[in-house]
Amino acid sequence: MSNVPATLFYFPTADALKGFHRFEVIQTHQVQGGGDSVPLWAVTGYDRSSGQNTVLAEFHAEGNADTFRDMCVIVSRS
Repeated sequence: MSNVPATLFYFPTADALKGFHRFEVIQTHQVQGGGDSVPLWAVTGYDRSSGQNTVLAEFHAEGNADTFRDMCVIVSRS
């Protein structure tokens, strides 16, 4: 069985997502112990106060990242 990367969230609470806008999904890669590269999909958002594009979460499945991005849009507008 292969080692599946964990889903990682880089924000403290769902309410913190209100500080971001313009969410995107981008493909990245993680290098594992044996040197193998595993694709990951990162959800990014632009910080409203600084304008910086920030990684908010990383997923091993693109569909999960797409769903999370859509959820971020809804939360950020509430």
